[in-house]
Amino acid sequence: MEPQGRDSQPLATKLWVLVNLLQKLLGKAREGELRKYGLSLPQYGILNAVEALGPSPTVAEVSRWTLCSPNSISTIVQRMVAKGMLVKSQDTKRKNLVRLSLTPKGRRSLTEARKGEAIARTFGILSEKQQKQVEKLLAAAVGSALDVQATKRTAALPAAVVNMLQVHDKKLSQRNHDASESLHAEKDKGARRSRRKDS
Repeated sequence: MEPQGRDSQPLATKLWVLVNLLQKLLGKAREGELRKYGLSLPQYGILNAVEALGPSPTVAEVSRWTLCSPNSISTIVQRMVAKGMLVKSQDTKRKNLVRLSLTPKGRRSLTEARKGEAIARTFGILSEKQQKQVEKLLAAAVGSALDVQATKRTAALPAAVVNMLQVHDKKLSQRNHDASESLHAEKDKGARRSRRKDS
């Protein structure tokens, strides 16, 4: 019988523990950096999402981008609006949709927050070649995790992540296409329903 202990853990479990630990350590480091600019990690993620999705994404779109629930995003957005980082506006065609835009203050906060050194210093011990290898391996693992969850919401992932994954997983590219088509179909149905109500 093999002795019970750390070395008896499956390699996959060790990898998960390391990735989870790295995420927590970097998260704490980034929280400290972001506090200098009056931001939390979730707020920073929302600012990134609004800029990336632009020009005026809905709360639902930001929710899908950040992989957070709409209720959680709405609560954080309210605080950010109160702090003058975001502006909420009503969709011109669909009155039930609320759109988000960065204010000058929000854009300045995002620009400043991106100057943090925690991530660069952490991965700075690896050469550029090693970083690319890690990127490739992690992208493959993320693709596998999506398969395990049998998700069809790849289109909800940040575009940069999707693009990275597509390089390493051709199946993901087709899944992203199917998800995008599904999202467009849902939007078309909603638009048709809205037109029928207005007529």
